[in-house]
Parts: sequence; C-alpha cells; structure tokens
Amino acid sequence: MEIEQDLVRVSFTLVRFAAFAANALIFGAVPLLMFVLRPAFRTLEAESWRPGRGNLAVRLEGLIRASLVASAVATVLALLLQTSLVSLLDEGDVGLDALEAVLATSFGIWNLIRLPVLGALSVLLYQRVQDVCLSGMAAGERKPGSAWWSLWALLSLTLLATWSFSGHAAVSSPVWAALVNDVVHLAAGSTWFAGIVILAVILPDVWQHKERPDRLRILSEVVSRFSRVALISIVVLAITGTLNSFFNLESPGDLIDSGYGITLTIKIALFLGIVVLGGVNHFYVRKGLRNATEDGSSSDPYALFRKTIATELVLGLLLMGSTGLLVGLDRTRETGTQSAPAVSSGLEWGPGRSA
Repeated sequence: MEIEQDLVRVSFTLVRFAAFAANALIFGAVPLLMFVLRPAFRTLEAESWRPGRGNLAVRLEGLIRASLVASAVATVLALLLQTSLVSLLDEGDVGLDALEAVLATSFGIWNLIRLPVLGALSVLLYQRVQDVCLSGMAAGERKPGSAWWSLWALLSLTLLATWSFSGHAAVSSPVWAALVNDVVHLAAGSTWFAGIVILAVILPDVWQHKERPDRLRILSEVVSRFSRVALISIVVLAITGTLNSFFNLESPGDLIDSGYGITLTIKIALFLGIVVLGGVNHFYVRKGLRNATEDGSSSDPYALFRKTIATELVLGLLLMGSTGLLVGLDRTRETGTQSAPAVSSGLEWGPGRSA
C-alpha cells in the first residue's frame, strides 16, 4: 500500500509540474510579446523581416497550443491521481464517491475551474497567435487590438491564480496578503521562464537566411529588452519569495533543520545561480552584442549568449523540479488550517514557497 501511495505521489508531482510549466508559458508569452519581441521588431525594417516574424509567430502558435493541451491533460490527470490517492488513504475503491470528495475540496474546485478557463483561452488564441501576435508593423497586416491582449493576460493570470487559491497561500495569515503576494510571485516567474524558453528555443528561427550583421542586430535588440524585463522579474521574485518564506517558515533555523527547509535551501541556491547568469547576460552579453552591432567588430558574443541562456534554462527546470519535492513536505509554520501536502500547489520560483 505504501509503495502504491508513493507512486501516486510521484506521478502527482510530475503532473502538477507539467501543468504549471504550461500555465507559465501561456501567461509569460504576453509580457514577452508586448515588452520585448514587438518593440524589438519595430526598430527593424518591417518588410525585410516579415519572413522572420512569420517563422517566430508559427513557432509561438505551436508552443501555445501545446501548452494549452498539456495543461488540460495534466489538470485532468491531477484530479484522477488525487482521487486515487484519497482512495488509497481511505483503503476504499476508486470511484465516484472518492472523486466527489476530491471535487469538494479547494484543490478540486480550483482545478475544475482551470478547465473552462483553458477552453476560453483556446477559443481566443487559436490561429490568432500565428496570424497577429507579431503583425501590424507593415502595410496590410492586421494588428491585434487591446481587448485581445487584455483577455489573454486576464485569462492566463486566472490560470496562475488557481494555484495560489488551491495551495498554501490560501491558508496563510493574513490570507489576502499571501494570495496577492503569491499571484505576483507566479506572474513574475512565468514572465522570466517564458522568456528563457522562447529565447533559447524559438528565437533562432527569426534569422534564417540572414547574414551575421542582421542576426546580431535582432539578437541585440531582443536581449537588451529582455534583460530589463528579466531584471525586474528577478527583483520581484526575490521580494515576493522572501515574503512567502515568512508565510511558510516558522523560523530561519528551519532552513537546515527540516525537510521542507533543506529543500527550500537547495532552491535558493539554484535561484542565486540564475541571478548570476542573468547578471552575465545583462552586464556583459548585452553590451557585447550592442558593441558588435554598432562597430562591426569580429567578436561574436552570440556563442556566449547561447551557453548562458541554455544554462539558465537548465537551472530553471531544476528549480521547478526541486519544487516538486516539496509537494509531500509540510511547511513549518502552522496556521488555523494546515493544507495537506497532497493538495498543496508545491510550486514556486524563487527563494520562497509560492503556494
């Protein structure tokens, strides 16, 4: 029985990890498009970069579609796995009674809410990401309206909020402060994570068949803008993560005296590694790209950028993976109502617990 429970908990952790990663990409794409990619392309000649914008838009469409599907599938699997876990703990059969018991909890309610939100996002974004998210910069191109951007941001932020309302933040005190802090924390982390994924995996499609000066020019524009966005995101993560630690840790000594605290300490170390790499990109790679673009020097900081951005992505994934270990661990600060490990969100980005 214990082996079965452990297998369900491990599966549950992986499924929740996949669901949140997908939610993060859906939300994070909005600020990345609005504050990084679209402004960067506005500095370039619209017609000559139309093919590059088209390639990037097609890849973004695929990324968003995959994220929507992955989030929906993972949400359903999480509900089924939680139902199975409840049945194992009660030594009963997996059936409608167990499912109803799960759906009556905060975890079940907020996971169920996630499904219609994903459906609304699918209707809103289908084919539109490819057609208009990077358009409107040349004659004859459709430009997405502010209502479309607002709905995308609002619905995807609602997805992130479901993690806060079903996790530890919902039973912290004061609850309103914990929830607001947690949602801001998740939004900042999603912005950073989506940016790293898109820059590392998708951005190279932009400069297909372009010469080195053109590649450096667009890369310089994108990296310069993302560096500022990432800096803001990391500062917000550090502040909100620290506040989350106060909500979830009884004392600083718990960082080395409890399973939850030790795991959190590992996460802090990973976060500090990300800060260091972000600093390299912000203060060195960004300047090198700008200089190479302006003076036409033979130095090419692109190779260093690829290494740092790939390493940053790996550290980010490890940080998210280590968060999954916290799913089965109780936080050390107790409140009037203590959420069970199996129904806590178990997801965070920076130095503190996100939910």
